Formats: sequence, C-alpha cells, structure tokens
Amino acid sequence: MVRIADMLSQPERPRVTRFMRAAIRAPNPEIQRIANQYLSMFVPKSEGRRAQVVSNPRTRAQKIAYLSELTNSQEGDVNAEILPFLRDADTDVRAAAASALGRVNVPADVRLELEVHPEAASPGLQGALEDPAPKVRAAAAEALGEMRSTDDVELLVEALKDSDASVVLSAAKALEQIPSDSAVLALTEIYRNDRNSPGLRNQAVLTLGTICNPDSTSIFLEVLQAHSEKPGPEVAGALECALAKRPDKGAFQPILKAIRSQPLEAWNWLLLRSLIRALGETKNPEAFTPLTELLKAPTHDVRSWAADGLGLLGDTRAIPLLAGLLKDTHEDVLLSAASALTRFKDFPAPPELMAALAYSDSIQMHAAEALVLSNDPRGIDALIAAMATHPVAIYVLGQSRDPRVVPALINFLQTPTNKSAGRASAAAALGRLGDPRAVDPLIASLNEDNGAVTTASIVALGQLKDKRAIEPLKQAYARWSAGQRENADSVKAFIVQALLALGVKDVPLH
Repeated sequence: MVRIADMLSQPERPRVTRFMRAAIRAPNPEIQRIANQYLSMFVPKSEGRRAQVVSNPRTRAQKIAYLSELTNSQEGDVNAEILPFLRDADTDVRAAAASALGRVNVPADVRLELEVHPEAASPGLQGALEDPAPKVRAAAAEALGEMRSTDDVELLVEALKDSDASVVLSAAKALEQIPSDSAVLALTEIYRNDRNSPGLRNQAVLTLGTICNPDSTSIFLEVLQAHSEKPGPEVAGALECALAKRPDKGAFQPILKAIRSQPLEAWNWLLLRSLIRALGETKNPEAFTPLTELLKAPTHDVRSWAADGLGLLGDTRAIPLLAGLLKDTHEDVLLSAASALTRFKDFPAPPELMAALAYSDSIQMHAAEALVLSNDPRGIDALIAAMATHPVAIYVLGQSRDPRVVPALINFLQTPTNKSAGRASAAAALGRLGDPRAVDPLIASLNEDNGAVTTASIVALGQLKDKRAIEPLKQAYARWSAGQRENADSVKAFIVQALLALGVKDVPLH
C-alpha cells in the first residue's frame, strides 16, 4: 500500500487528489505522510484557482472551471449541480459536464469514502449519448465507463455503431471497464473492418480481451501471428483466458510458433507466461513435448510456467515429470509442480509428493490436495501421519472420502496432548465429512473448557444435524452461561446457531 501511495503521489490528478484526501486517515503513518506531502504540493494550487471561480459562471471558461472545482469537491454529492450543464448551449461545456459526472461517480472501491449517488447521474449521461455533438457523446460514453454501470452496457454497445469514430473509441474503452458478452459481435466487426483506424481496431481487441469470450480466440491468434515478435501481454493473457473457457487444439501450432520466434530471454516475461500456459489450455496432446522441453530451461520462471502448462494440459504422462520437479531448488517451481498435480485424479502417489508435506505452507496445501485426489491409500496414510506436525493435512483430510479418515480424525480430536488448534481443525473436518460416527466424540468435546475445540465441535454438530446433539448442546449452553468464562458470549452464540440448524424452536435468548 505504501508503494502504491508513493507512485500515485507523483502527478496531480483529480482522482488521486480524492484518494489522498481519504488516505490522510489511513492507519499506516507512512501512507499518511505521503498523502499529506501530496496535498501540501497540489491542494494550494487548487485553492488558488478556487478564488477565481465565480459562483454563477457565465462564460465558457468560467463554466468549465466551475465544473472542475465540483469534480474535486469534498462537500458530498454534487450531481445536482453538474447535471444542468448537460443542457448548456456550448458543446465544450456539455462535454465537460459529462466528464465531470463520470469522475465523481466512480465505484465505491475507487472513490473510497466519498458519498455520491451515481443513479442520479445515469439518466443525464444516457441523454448525453444522443447529443448532436460527437464530443459530448464521446465524453458521456467515457463517463459511463468510469462509473462501471452495468445497467448502461447496452447503450454503450449501441454507441459502438455511432457514425463518429471518437464516440466508438470511447464506447469501446468504456466497455473495457464493464465487460459484457453482448459487445462481442460489434467489437469483432470493428476489428474486422480494415477502414477503421489502427487505434480503434487495437482498442476493440483490448476490450475483447477483457471480455474473454471464446468466440474471440481466432482474433487473438490473428493478432499473435501478425505481431509475433511483439504481441501485447494483454493479447496473450486474453488468449489464455479464452482457451481456458473453451480449449481449441488448433491454437497449439500458432502459439508454439510464436514462442519459438525468438529466444526465451528476449521475451516480455508476462507475455511468455501467458503463452506457455496457453499451450496447456489448448488441451492438444502435441503440447506435451514442447512443455516438457521447457522444464529444462535454466530460468526458474520458465520451469514454473511449464509446470503450470502441463497441469492445465491434463496429460497423465506429466505426473512423474511434475513429481521430479518437487526436487527443484526454487520455491516457485515447487509450488507450480505441486499445484499442477492437483489437476489429476486416481494416480499412484509419488514419494516426492508425500515428501512435499514437509515444505512451506502453500506447497503443503497443494501437495495434500493432490494426495487426496490421487486416491492412493499410501497418500492418505502420509496425510494421517502428518496431522500432528502439519495442520494443513487435517483440513485436507476433511475433503477425503477414504473410510480411514473419520477414525483417524476422531482419534486426533480425542487425544488431549495434541495442540488445540489441530484438535479444533479435526472437529471442523468431521463436521464437513458428515459421518454420523463423529457425533458422540464431538458431543464429548463439548465438556471441555477449551473454547476453540468446543466452538469447532458445536459448529460440526450443527452441520451433522443429528438430534442426539440437542440436549448436550443445551447443557453446554447452561455451563457456558455460569460464571465468568472467556469468550462465553461467542461460544453461546454458536450453540444457538447449532440448535437452530437442528430445528430447535425454543433456543435460549440470552
């Protein structure tokens, strides 16, 4: 966050100013310092201009300056003050008003704490899309994109057919902010029309990439082939995304040709990552060989992406290769290999995968999931053995249907020398598994004074929905109501929720 605030603090921009005004209340002192430094540099200039702005503007310059001030205002919703300017006789003023509405009605996650009501601005901007001046229509389209208003998508799609290229460009940019499959056909026609400017056709491709509709795969491949030396990372990412939704074996050769068009070290890394992963997304068995060749690359990033690609490809020949990568010296490669193995089912669990349970938490999680998916009894045995030292094994066992899992989790729960966090995880896992054999052990855990174990057992009993738990839960509520116990109110609240899940009508009120 500090780095983001520091980067934003370089130029003066209206939205950045609004961000910085909110950031001075951030809990991080460093962010506060950056925000105050920014405001000290730029706000005085704005305040100096404010004195020159009249309250009843008459000339074009005065009106545009007034709209600019309203855009930077911190005095609440200013839509009502901006909207009348959409009816001004001057084209530039109407365009400035449309732009101002877009800037002050950006979504909540962008505008932070500003109180605005974009629903008040939408009708005016919708009307501005029909303004006789292209400049106003373009500004209105851009503003609707700033607002991310999904209700206005169809109007923007219609604006893609405008007679003025600047309006079409603004509408295409706006739809990049509000991706919708309904825009695919019109954007495809824009790209296919050679009479359109390169900038407009390029924007059509970028917006299609954001929409990520599989019908656009052929366009992304065309762009890739036409600019094989320097295709944009956005196009490669869009191709990967589209193939993930609808694999296309025919995309394999163009992608491979692009990858081999220059040395790996000459590529933009973000672009190369998407292309390598896209090889796997084609689901073409021919991709297996080039992906395995990339596993030998000296750069760990390439090895990692090749592992991703093999997982996405889903060819079982990759399992021993991915297991071998679990001996790699780089963390990213280990993580990608373990993650890729979670894409396979019903395979002999390699010893390297069981050994990966001793790695870092994120690798452990993927390795444990892969062991469960392998359905190899040795994998389940390894997870059961790892419960005491690796809590992630307990969580993952809660997703397994192996008949040995429930007794192992019950035994772990009933062993008081095990850590409380692990025992609570075991109770939670038993609740997820839904096996009635867990009811009595969970009821027994209600008698403990350990809040974590008791709470997890309460939730699990609510999930199991076994009527045998009703009276013990009521008794537990009475015990936690007596005396002064830490977290008593929280535990009692969970008991009430469990009783309600069990269909009890007369739950305690206090």
